[in-house]
Amino acid sequence: MNKNIRRILSAVLSLAMTLSLAACGEKNSSAQPGSTGADGEKNTELNVALAGEPNALDPMCGATDRTSSAVYNNIYDTLLVADEKGNILPNLAEYELINDTTYEFKVIKGIKWHNGDELKANDIAFTMKKGCETAITKYIWGAIDPDRIEIIDEYTLRVSTFEPAPALLALMTALPASILNEKYVTEVGDGSGTAPIGTGPYKFVEWSRGNSITLERFDDYHGETPDVSKVVFRFIPEATNRTIELESGICDLAYEIQTSDLSRVADNPDLTLFSGISNSVRYIGFNCQKAPFDNVAVRQAIASAINIEGIVNAVKMGKGVVATNPIAPDIKYFNDDIKLRPYNPEGAKAALAAAGYSNGLSTTIWVDEQKERVDIATILQSQLAEIGVNAEIKVSEWSSHVTACYNGDIDIYIFSWSCACPDPSIIFNSVFNSAMLGQGGNCSRIVDDRIDELLSIGNTSMDESERESAYKEIQQRVYDLVPWVPLWVDTIEIGANARIDSMPVTATTAWSIKNVILK
Repeated sequence: MNKNIRRILSAVLSLAMTLSLAACGEKNSSAQPGSTGADGEKNTELNVALAGEPNALDPMCGATDRTSSAVYNNIYDTLLVADEKGNILPNLAEYELINDTTYEFKVIKGIKWHNGDELKANDIAFTMKKGCETAITKYIWGAIDPDRIEIIDEYTLRVSTFEPAPALLALMTALPASILNEKYVTEVGDGSGTAPIGTGPYKFVEWSRGNSITLERFDDYHGETPDVSKVVFRFIPEATNRTIELESGICDLAYEIQTSDLSRVADNPDLTLFSGISNSVRYIGFNCQKAPFDNVAVRQAIASAINIEGIVNAVKMGKGVVATNPIAPDIKYFNDDIKLRPYNPEGAKAALAAAGYSNGLSTTIWVDEQKERVDIATILQSQLAEIGVNAEIKVSEWSSHVTACYNGDIDIYIFSWSCACPDPSIIFNSVFNSAMLGQGGNCSRIVDDRIDELLSIGNTSMDESERESAYKEIQQRVYDLVPWVPLWVDTIEIGANARIDSMPVTATTAWSIKNVILK
C-alpha cells in the first residue's frame, strides 16, 4: 500500500511541477520588489500570493472560508478580541454582563468607518440582527433575541439572549462576527460582499476578477498604524506557482506553502518561512443525506478503509499532525479518549457487503484545486478501489467547491474547518447542528437528535463541567456516526522575501497584514 501511495504522489508531483513551470505568472508592475521605491524612499507596498479567489468579502455573504477571511480580516473589526490565552478584550466596545442573559456594550467613541462616518451603536445592533437572520452566521449570533436589542443612546446598546449563553462573548471575537456599517449595507445589499467598507486597518480599493484584490492603509484607523501602506492579493491556486513567484520577487508573501516546498523556502537565504499550528482540521466528509452515505454502516465501512496515517505521511511528508477529532488538541474540551480509527480494509469490505454493497459502489470525491487536497483525493481514490469503491474525482476552483458543499451537491468531499474563537461551540454549532444544514456550515448534513440535545446543553449551561461533558460526548458521536474522517491539524506556512522583517504566525494573527513589519 505504501508503495502505491508513493507512486501516486510521485506522478502527481511531477505533473504539478511541469504545469507550474509552464504557468508561472508575469511580473506585477504595481509594486516592485525591493526595500526602496524609485524615489529612494522605503517601499511599503506588498504583493501577496493567495491560494485562490475569495468567495466574498462580507462574512454574511458567504465569506467564512479561509481564503476569503485572509483578505477581509484586514478590512473589518470584531466587537471584541481574544488574546493568546483566550481572555476576551474590548476592541470596538467595552462590555458588561448585567446578568446571565443581559449584556451592555458601550461603543468606543471616535472610531471611523472607511467612508468617514463614525461607528455608532446602531451599526452593532444592525449587525447582530442581521447575523441572527443569516444562515451562515446564525451559529454566532443566534443566542441573541433580536427583539430585545435595545439602543440606549448613540454609543450604548443593551442585548438580551433567549437563555444563558456562556460562549457569546467568545463568539464575538471570531472573524465572521465582524461589524457591518448599517447605512452602507442597507444601500448596497449583497454588494457589500464585493466592495466592502469596515473599520479595519485597510480599506477596499479594487477587485479584479480572476486576478487580484487591492487594499490600501486606512489613515484614520483606530489602532496602531500598520507598516504596509498597500497590499495586492494575487490569486494563485497552484501551490508551486506561489513558491516560484516568491522566489522570483513577484510576490513578497506567499500563503499556504505546500509541504514539498517547505525546505525550498526555508533553505533559501533570501527567503524566510514563518510557521505555526492553526486551529483548523483537514477532513474527509460524507453527505449524510445522499445515498449511499445516508447509511451510517456505509460511512463506517469506508472510514475503516481509509489509511489516515498513510495519507498524512504521504501528503505532509512526515510533518503532519494526525487528527483524531474535529477540533485541534489545544482547543478547550478536546476529548483525548478518542483514538485514531484503525485501518482495516478487509473488515471494511465485509462491512460494505453487509450493508448491501457486496459488488462495491460508485461515487464522486469533490475537491478544490489546491494541490494538497487533490493529492488527498488521489490517494483516497486508490484506497477505496481496494474495497470495490469506484470513485471519480471532481476538481473545482475554490468558490465553486464551497458552493457545492453548501448546496449539498457533494458525495465525498475534502474540506477543512477552523475553530475561530476560544470556545469550541463555534465549530460544533455550525458543522454538526441540524439547524445549520448547508450554508450554516453543516456540509455533511448530519442530523442527530442526541448531538442537537448536547449542543443545547453546551450553548446554555453555565456549569463548566456540564459543558465539557457535552462537548466530549459530541466528539464521540461524531466518531461513531462518521460525518467526518479527520485527517490532520493544519499548519500555517507562509513564505516571505527579504523585505519582511517579522510577522506573528498564530491561529488568530497569521492573516493580518497590519502585523507585518517591513525592513
